[in-house]
Amino acid sequence: MTTFPTARVAAGAAAVASAAFLVNAAIQVASPTFDPQISGTRDWANEITFTLAVAGALVGVLGLARSAIIERRPAHVAAFGFTLLLVGLLAGFPTAESPEWFAAVGAPGNALCLIGLGWAAVGAWRSETVPRAAIPLMPLSVLLGVGAAEVGGGLVAAAWWGCAAVLLTRVRVAVA
Repeated sequence: MTTFPTARVAAGAAAVASAAFLVNAAIQVASPTFDPQISGTRDWANEITFTLAVAGALVGVLGLARSAIIERRPAHVAAFGFTLLLVGLLAGFPTAESPEWFAAVGAPGNALCLIGLGWAAVGAWRSETVPRAAIPLMPLSVLLGVGAAEVGGGLVAAAWWGCAAVLLTRVRVAVA
């Protein structure tokens, strides 16, 4: 028995990630300055959409592995990174403030997401399981999603997770 989500569940999660990254990118572009305090509608919308995006990406990357669209080992690396990010993000909700220790999980979490998706991109290129034009979006979704978030870098993440959702909807399940 596997703990990986089905392609259908993962496709839905990837679609949620795509939509949440898109909304989050719009929020970031409209008002790029944020502080650790989560106050007001804009801050909460930013935190909630980013948390939904990361949660959707976590389920999506595991579904991509289960469906053999990407390899399992890089998916596990990326999934661990998304999990670290979720821990830090969710810890801020009860106090309405990003925890002081967020960088201790956020930096390695982002690095693991980048390493895992970069590694998965190499495997997808070799196995031709992802359209060639979409493969660069995998690592760029992290690089630009983090590095250029305030100028719309999340649009790249939205594009990748939208592609992932489509790929997952095309998975054929063998019936025994």
